Amino acid sequence: MTGAVDVVTDPSAEFRSRATEVGAAWADELVRVLRADNRKIVGEWPGTMSEARTRVLARLRRKLDAGVLDDLAKVAIVAARCEWQQVLRSLRRWD
Repeated sequence: MTGAVDVVTDPSAEFRSRATEVGAAWADELVRVLRADNRKIVGEWPGTMSEARTRVLARLRRKLDAGVLDDLAKVAIVAARCEWQQVLRSLRRWD
């Protein structure tokens, strides 16, 4: 046994789906935190690529090629932005 770790070099549809879930959950979490602190939910999505990479790695628990990690982090960011935008639209309806 060599102890080598398999590195994911080509993200499957399953990984992309999980990255999407990561992003949506991330936005939901931030909205809950802001509401709990009685803070406004305004502006553009505040999350960063660095945060997205960290969250994707934590969820997938796999060694990922740097390019794959960036791709999946982008998927997570897009999902988070979409969720954030939905929350903003729903808030505007009630203003």
